[in-house]
Amino acid sequence: MKKIYNIKTLLALLLSNGGGLYAQGPILAEFDDSKEPEIFHISPASEERQMGRFFDGTLKNDQPGNAAAHYYKALLLFKDREQDPDIDEKVSDWISNGLEKEDIDEAVALVSEHRMEINEMIRASNIGPCDWDHPMREEGFGLLLPHLAGLKGLSRWLLLDAQIAATHGNFESSLESLGSLFRMSQHIAEGGTLIEGLVGIAITSMALNQMEQLIQQPDCPSIYWSLTELPSPFLDIKKSMKWEMMAEMFFDSNEIRNGPQSFSLQKWRDTIHQFFMLTNGAVQMPFATEWTATGIGLMNYPFAKKHLEKIGFSEEEIQAMPVPEVLLRHAWDRITHTRDQHIKWYTLPYWQNYMPLYQLEEEIQQEVDADLFGIMNRLLIPALSKSQQKFVKLDQKIAMIRAIEACRIQLSVSPEEPLGSWPVTPKNFAGPMDPGTGMPILIRENNGATELQTWFP
Repeated sequence: MKKIYNIKTLLALLLSNGGGLYAQGPILAEFDDSKEPEIFHISPASEERQMGRFFDGTLKNDQPGNAAAHYYKALLLFKDREQDPDIDEKVSDWISNGLEKEDIDEAVALVSEHRMEINEMIRASNIGPCDWDHPMREEGFGLLLPHLAGLKGLSRWLLLDAQIAATHGNFESSLESLGSLFRMSQHIAEGGTLIEGLVGIAITSMALNQMEQLIQQPDCPSIYWSLTELPSPFLDIKKSMKWEMMAEMFFDSNEIRNGPQSFSLQKWRDTIHQFFMLTNGAVQMPFATEWTATGIGLMNYPFAKKHLEKIGFSEEEIQAMPVPEVLLRHAWDRITHTRDQHIKWYTLPYWQNYMPLYQLEEEIQQEVDADLFGIMNRLLIPALSKSQQKFVKLDQKIAMIRAIEACRIQLSVSPEEPLGSWPVTPKNFAGPMDPGTGMPILIRENNGATELQTWFP
């Protein structure tokens, strides 16, 4: 639980416990049961006057252009500078543990050396469209994404810049920098691959950790409404798993809707060749492609016939089909049906979709069929579910900080009332919902302290 002691300076003790987040005080804990408790100092804050002045998560005030071009420019500038491992370690330490007074001048000097890259990143974050133009159809899972490590490294310099601004009392500038990191995370996560979504989560989490330190400053303005304006979910897993579902890469748009348009032996060979292309194991010699397709066809054919009978084809219909048609109809249904059965649930919030998705995973894992596409599904689907939990936990972190900010507003508006008496009818703020459960974040009084709680099913 997070406990908030209602005194002039709030003392907050941080704890993480079990499958959910239990925090004492209005600061969000990492989802790590091994973390030691930490003490934080929180002060009241009045409601901000301009909603959304810090974080424009929907990019509605965006500039025209392609943000990716500016990110790549920032990476080129960053690459041209010689990187010192000792400095990198020092910057990481400052970001994690804060700046001491004797470190500020050195930090300012280092950030000034990277000012061009930082400005380019900020410029990119203010542009709405971001097209990374990944050649996924050509390279599949062998696609290289070298920009991810570079952007994650560059984000630390923007974080340090925000930290320096906060040490000088320039909260507006510090929060704007954190907002740029939020928008940068959204840009990265919309690349269409799951790894990009996870990198977006990592960068946003670093920004939120910095925010936890910022809102402990007595003069930090309220960011309740700025956080409220962020989209929910903050990062959309559907956009980040576009290519993981793969149907678009095996078949063209007409075939995805209506089924295969051709049932020739060459079409089967092309499908198998595409499979190996996507998994970065393309067969180079034409005769090798033919033999590979033939071998997989022999292996899959018994499973394909059984599967077609399971989905409604009669035994007579199956026997009348040419072998390539049986194989292609089976491959099409296994790939597209599995994709559709799963992706439809991701349109719902986590607290509504996690149980149906878990049951679908169980069904897939219990299948005994050893055909190529069934094996692929058993490897892919659980990975998507585990990744979804990371997206939801990020939303819980944002929701908890909103709850903390609601506490700060409540202390400003009604300092004599206990924080547990949030108004039933919202006036200055509304109690945030827990994205893990769909219920309000629990707030209650206990032994003279206020407890905030989220839970992860």
